[in-house]
Amino acid sequence: MLGRLATSRWWRGVEYALIWLSVFLVPWQLRHTLWFAQLNGDYFEYGSWQVYASDVVILCLLIVGAGVVGRVGFRSLPRKVGVPLLAVLVWMTITAWWAADRGTAVVVAMHWWLFYGWCIYLVNRISKIEQLLWPLVIGAAVQGGWGLAQYIFNQSLGLSWLGESVLDPVQPGISVIELSGVRHLRAYGLLPHPNILAGVLVAGVVGVLGLAQQQLRRWQWVVLGISGVALVSGVVLAFSRIAWVIFVLVIMGAMVGGVIRRQGKLIYIAGLMLGIAAVVAISQWQYIQVRFQGAERLEQQSIDERRLGLAQWQQVISQAPDKGVGLGNYATALARVVPEQPAWWYAPVHNIYLVIAGEVGAIGAAMWLWFLVGLGQWWWRNRQRGVVFGLGTPLMIWLGCGLTDHWPISLQQGQLLFFLALALIILSCRSMIQNEWEGWSYGRARTERT
Repeated sequence: MLGRLATSRWWRGVEYALIWLSVFLVPWQLRHTLWFAQLNGDYFEYGSWQVYASDVVILCLLIVGAGVVGRVGFRSLPRKVGVPLLAVLVWMTITAWWAADRGTAVVVAMHWWLFYGWCIYLVNRISKIEQLLWPLVIGAAVQGGWGLAQYIFNQSLGLSWLGESVLDPVQPGISVIELSGVRHLRAYGLLPHPNILAGVLVAGVVGVLGLAQQQLRRWQWVVLGISGVALVSGVVLAFSRIAWVIFVLVIMGAMVGGVIRRQGKLIYIAGLMLGIAAVVAISQWQYIQVRFQGAERLEQQSIDERRLGLAQWQQVISQAPDKGVGLGNYATALARVVPEQPAWWYAPVHNIYLVIAGEVGAIGAAMWLWFLVGLGQWWWRNRQRGVVFGLGTPLMIWLGCGLTDHWPISLQQGQLLFFLALALIILSCRSMIQNEWEGWSYGRARTERT
């Protein structure tokens, strides 16, 4: 009996380590390409099949967790949220039937279903929110610190085996800030683009604000302080304008919440992070200004690309406005509309709402709207709980970044962030979940433990 107990404890330790690692890897691009797609003779990113380190960890977690949990059943997400989300996933999978690149559609659908299972697992097994916030903060802080180093040295640092892109600011296609003809590298971290880095770092900032309200040990405060500096510095030096706006809104929201709830610690931490951001921004003020000068060549190019993307989206969606061109097939459909361009030129339009409409059509977009409305109504019923507002912020970051970019819906990091944000919202409403799942033995046991 003691042997079985020891084994059970050992497996639970493995389970917790896998949970921690699965969240830690959310903002990482550590992957292996299984199938190299080509378009017009060049490597085609959006048609290739990749397996990420996070895929392997999540799959191992679900397998190990099935053994640890044993006979205890898992319940799905609350009906108000789970039913429309399930409808979205089913419709996404169905679109593979008429997609031009059916294999890619199936691979992308498999990723979405895997992350859906991961979200359900987190909701069922996590007993304290900190178990998710710590790995999110530390994982994002590593990215922010690496991006800071890239910015200082103005080049990549040679960690291609960890997913770092080869970054030479002189080369075309690399995201830079250009001032008087001088090109300076934007912070990338170990991610494919600075805008992705900025988005996940702001989510990490939310984690810092949440953890700062807890009773922490001295070494935890040290880790949190170092992480906060790396996160805030990375947000500034990634030079993503939408991320700057969202960061300021998050900080101001935290300050207002701190005043309303009389939490001086929260006000102090938020003010300190805003101060760090101001110091970093002032030290690079000449480059900061460039991002708001539309007459500059790169800034005008960015504006023109988004205008062109909108016009091309109209051509893509006209191919199948009701059912879409198929999950993960936006870039492939674009290649049919505008042929004979280099493979790197083809990418989804810089707006997740337009990408959704293009890939899954009006039917899928309506299902997404159903999900978001249901989630909003569910949140509104719990609006008096301050923690619900705070932990709902990562989803707001996901939705906000999606206004000017496609990565929240088209890339691995964005998809993982979505399901992690959803898990945080549901976990923050634990009392409501327990009411909906009344009679579930595991829910009662967990309530007694907490």
